[in-house]
Amino acid sequence: MKILHLGTDEKFINAARKSYEIAFPDQNYFLILGAEDKSSLKNISFEDGLSTLSQKDCFKADRKEQIEDLIRESKVLVFHGLGPMHRAVFETYSEISQKIFVWSVYGIEVYGLYKVKKSTFAPKTFFKFLLWPFLKEAVNDFLGRNKDQTASMKILKQADYVSILYQEEVDLYRKYELIKKEAKRIAFTYYPADFIIERDAPFVDGKNILLGNSASYSNNHLDAFHHLKKQNLDEIGQVICPLNYGDLQYAKLIAQEGKTVLGDQFDPLLDFMALKDYQSLLQSCGIALMYHYRQQAVGNVLNLIYLGAKVYLSKKNSLYWFLKRIGIKVFSIEEDLVASNASAFAPLSESEMKDNRTKILKEISLDQVVKELKTNLSQHL
Repeated sequence: MKILHLGTDEKFINAARKSYEIAFPDQNYFLILGAEDKSSLKNISFEDGLSTLSQKDCFKADRKEQIEDLIRESKVLVFHGLGPMHRAVFETYSEISQKIFVWSVYGIEVYGLYKVKKSTFAPKTFFKFLLWPFLKEAVNDFLGRNKDQTASMKILKQADYVSILYQEEVDLYRKYELIKKEAKRIAFTYYPADFIIERDAPFVDGKNILLGNSASYSNNHLDAFHHLKKQNLDEIGQVICPLNYGDLQYAKLIAQEGKTVLGDQFDPLLDFMALKDYQSLLQSCGIALMYHYRQQAVGNVLNLIYLGAKVYLSKKNSLYWFLKRIGIKVFSIEEDLVASNASAFAPLSESEMKDNRTKILKEISLDQVVKELKTNLSQHL
């Protein structure tokens, strides 16, 4: 074991293990934080090369010795995300600071920070739902009460590598001074195209619009409704809005507001759907509207582009600029989804769909991910 992975019981860990094992066979070990034992794991599908560390065991003498041995044996430490248990381990085991430290980005550890989070919500969403919570958090930040956030930022500054797909997001972290200047990027994604895409999947064929990816404030649903109601919706079918994952109370409010603004054309998804049924639904969506100001639902967006959907993103989203840079035909909500654009809901041509698909496969393949891991980490093993 040369690479020690610290993560939680998330489905992302399964995907990470596949990529890392291809790059470095039999050199990876996973410590799952916050879990009582292997039998309690709900999302992780492997058992070999894995152990768990519960919160109550983190500071016990016998477990501390075992964890210290794991850290001592390893050459590289990979933090998958950064939560309370990651902080506890980092602060408890001093040997960590002597290892090559890779921070594999989830997103919430960045966009949960007040200094970053305050820029991720569009105006209508912010003033409707978040004004008072933010005022309270602003006071706490001014008084130095956000101790967990301060601790997280201190850890992020220790990272030798930032593991995330595209440079535009790393540039954002530098802007907010979350990482040290010499930190390097590993172009890594938990879901390369090979993992999330059926190579011979048919292109989308329908007039429905997919709006957002979950019941979370960062989807900026209210502001998306504002843009949509300015359009001639006679050209489209249904506005399908996934709300069956996330904040259930928020989901109910958005379902009501969507019906008020868009009428019977608004179709909120409030109940669980099997993956096969959801993929079938995506085939009916020729347009996708993702009004995130932050990188979010990256796997969903790449999948939609591969399927041939015409995808609208905010120019404030770093993902938009990455896709533009690699030549993907993607559209801006602010500039392209406007009343004066008569072709706003016109689908992509077949040649545009094929070109987007080719570029997705080239830029975000498993081969590319494995190559990036080897190029950056082999020297440390």
